[in-house]
Amino acid sequence: MLPRALAAAGFDRASTGSTAYSGGRDRFTPGAARDYVAGMVEGAGRSLAAWREGRRVPGALTPLDRVELPYFPGRVTAHPFLSTEAERLAATLGLAEVRWYHVFDGEQALRALSTVDPAQIDPAADRLVRAAELETFGRSTYQLIVLQLDGAAQGRPVTRTLALRAADSYRLTAEAAVLTVRAVLAGEVPPGSHHAGEVLDPARVMQRLAAAPSVRQLELVDRPAMVEEGAL
Repeated sequence: MLPRALAAAGFDRASTGSTAYSGGRDRFTPGAARDYVAGMVEGAGRSLAAWREGRRVPGALTPLDRVELPYFPGRVTAHPFLSTEAERLAATLGLAEVRWYHVFDGEQALRALSTVDPAQIDPAADRLVRAAELETFGRSTYQLIVLQLDGAAQGRPVTRTLALRAADSYRLTAEAAVLTVRAVLAGEVPPGSHHAGEVLDPARVMQRLAAAPSVRQLELVDRPAMVEEGAL
């Protein structure tokens, strides 16, 4: 939903490319951990991949280790992963390139995920749950999505950035579910089955997320995503 909202923010054409960072510091429930590990195993060919000129390019990107990224506090690690949703987004918006990174604020979860045996998903999920508990002990959780989109407006190159910070991923997921149900009940969604991110009105999504209790920050700026010097 958010990339579509960004693409609708005054672009004549959003076709050059997009860079996304999503993640932060959060706990894992057993179910969420198992789903995450299973996704890693099943999507092995998507790790390190990018979207370029209409297709997925395996191995096009490399992990970013202990780097400063826009809006993220301190140094983090970012791992490229091109999901099927990101591919649909690239095709729908006509983007020439998409780079999508999953961000980890801490090292415990990364260590737990460094060696995963496809035949041993449950033990790996258990390790991830324990690692996340250590990661978040005595520290605030947060979920952050930073999107940068390159395109054109009034015939000139334009880069815009959208950033959303929430208390955690679970409450943010709940907010998305609530606004989707409200849209259905209000008759804003046509009959049939749809991907919510492709059928909900981007302007209404932004308006409702801005008022959501778990959302701490939601901003759209007319500039590239930048690391602010001296920011903690």
